[in-house]
Amino acid sequence: MSMKAIIRYTIIIYAVLSVSLVECYGKSSTILGSRYEEAPLEIIVCNQLTDYIFNCSVASQYTSHNWYGSSTTRNNIYQSAEGMNEADSISFYTGHGTIMIWPPFYQQHWSICTDSGDFVDDMDVHPHTAGRKVRFVFLWSCFQGDLRGGHYGITGDAFGMPHCWLYTESLSEDGYAVPDGNRYAFIGFKGSGPAMYYSGFGYYAGYYFAGNFYRWAAVSGHSIRASLDYATRQTWIGNNSFADSPYRKGFRFPDNESGNMMVYGDGNLVIGYSSVLPSPLPDPPMSGGCPTLFVWDANGYIDYGVIDIHNPTGEDVVREVPVLARIVETSRHRAMFRLREGWPGLKYSQSVIDQVKLYAIRSDGKRHLCPLVNATYSSLGNVLAKLLASDDRKVQMLLFETVDLTFIVPYKNIQSFTFVIEGCNEEKGIT
Repeated sequence: MSMKAIIRYTIIIYAVLSVSLVECYGKSSTILGSRYEEAPLEIIVCNQLTDYIFNCSVASQYTSHNWYGSSTTRNNIYQSAEGMNEADSISFYTGHGTIMIWPPFYQQHWSICTDSGDFVDDMDVHPHTAGRKVRFVFLWSCFQGDLRGGHYGITGDAFGMPHCWLYTESLSEDGYAVPDGNRYAFIGFKGSGPAMYYSGFGYYAGYYFAGNFYRWAAVSGHSIRASLDYATRQTWIGNNSFADSPYRKGFRFPDNESGNMMVYGDGNLVIGYSSVLPSPLPDPPMSGGCPTLFVWDANGYIDYGVIDIHNPTGEDVVREVPVLARIVETSRHRAMFRLREGWPGLKYSQSVIDQVKLYAIRSDGKRHLCPLVNATYSSLGNVLAKLLASDDRKVQMLLFETVDLTFIVPYKNIQSFTFVIEGCNEEKGIT
């Protein structure tokens, strides 16, 4: 064989290997959402939420497609189910869902809606998932988590969205508490599902829950299960895990409709990791001002997002914010944070801060308190004594005022941090 032939042969092998690597390691994220018969505010909120999920997916290096609105067509739902011909894919949908009963055998089939109002059944999706390229599906829609599904005996038709999207009947019925380890997971609502803007279970609970779930799941390297816990802590005061949340326990609307969130399959599935954080979850439309948390990473303060302490009753609330350890500079056994009231675009915002704390989470899972040793307010100077305890001494912050905080971190083998704030933002910010 001549040298030219050898070189040509080597190039061909290299090209084939390159294609194989792309096929093995490519991954896609599709974001679907129907505006059909949705309230105007729900559309505004979902536009913002799906943009955010898209950004989280991009940060985790997914080939990402935000099809919320007119691009949520039957064909794009099928493409999502096929995984966009990538090896590992995830998909999110928000919009109306229903149950269809088809003659002559009166079989039940579960359906989601295109943007034009065309309903796509589970059995329509099923043939498109035979390649099993979709690893994780989150359908924020009524009834889609009613059951795991399978095949009807008489007709052989596939049914049930978990089964039809993931092409398997071998899914744990409770993937949160009893993960099956098979690296496929599905989340959906059994019975009715709430709108993203609905505040009957907490202020914009759906928006905060879904957005924070994807922020943690897509970038932290933590599991679906851990991300559900994180989203719960960000959404409901005093609830430390998904098991404590209204979504897990079940809820009832004023019209007596009820529902709960189901997790099928492998709650230990990890869907993403990024060395670069996506932008923080923005405050939902038409909501108020609150403190923004910043974390010092040796090069400057990183915006870690708004901490929602809004409470129109004026009573203090407690929020816990999980913080990735790799973001926090601790080389001198100190960790520095900053609170800033409000954000650009507001004309007025005011919060009252009662206490702040920082916990280091070590490899054994235990929380260790990091002593607060400095608190410098941009207007009044040293306010350390006012922020050490939960009492009547508080710090009032106005728009764009800051408090710089320093904690001692005398521990090793830190896995993560938890920043805790007690306070209240009684009045909504004015734009």
